[in-house]
Amino acid sequence: MNNPAVNKATMRISIITINYNNGDLLEATIKSVIEQTFPDYEYIVIDGGSADDSVSIIRKYSNHISYWVSEKDKGIYNAMNKGILKATGDYCLFLNSGDTFYENDTLKNAVERLDADFVCGNVLLVYPSGTALWKAPDAVDPLFFIQRLSLCHQSLFIKTESLKQRSYDESLKIAADWEQVFYEILINHRTYKKLDAIVCRYLSDGVSSDDAKSDAEKRMILDKYRSLGYIEQDELLELVYKLKVGTRKYRLALVVIRMIVNGGKLLRKWKN
Repeated sequence: MNNPAVNKATMRISIITINYNNGDLLEATIKSVIEQTFPDYEYIVIDGGSADDSVSIIRKYSNHISYWVSEKDKGIYNAMNKGILKATGDYCLFLNSGDTFYENDTLKNAVERLDADFVCGNVLLVYPSGTALWKAPDAVDPLFFIQRLSLCHQSLFIKTESLKQRSYDESLKIAADWEQVFYEILINHRTYKKLDAIVCRYLSDGVSSDDAKSDAEKRMILDKYRSLGYIEQDELLELVYKLKVGTRKYRLALVVIRMIVNGGKLLRKWKN
């Protein structure tokens, strides 16, 4: 799908923060947004009816917030969809409570390179034991999804137009953002670009950090699209999972599967 280019001179970014009973960390997120040197953004805060001091913190910075609401919701993706409904920018970026922009010039530096439907930057993962750098993939292709790899949505700029056309599937609890990227890139032929810069610090302790549950939901999504004929069976990849990660056999097996994927045998409609 080819979409008209966005005029960078008038580009506007919608930053959306989802929060629920996380007032201790929410203020740092808000500060990292309002301290951005790039002025053309709107800030949307969706609070799920918090019982802590979240609302008082939001009110403290309300002059810097374009829209906010505090009310009970049906889960994180329902809250994200509420933010999408209010977004008027060219791109949306979800920076949830506790996550912060890497530096004050992050948006200013990123805007010049936003020229695809999905643009993903790097992330500094913050763990109780320290930090680790997560790098955005160079490409997002069928093999990426069949391996059940993910993009970090805290560093993912998404064209608002595509989100409004097809918002997140609220029946999913953990991987609706993964399903949305899968559908838009592989089926709807949206474009992807890597942004080789750190976008944010991401507290790696949320619901999506439960690898087992996340992987189970991704498998369910793959089964759904497999049943619809979009992807073939991936028994070969299942064999790869039984090999020790990083070994020569593992790397060789991935090379073979990548050749099969690039030949179009695992995704029938990838280039239709």
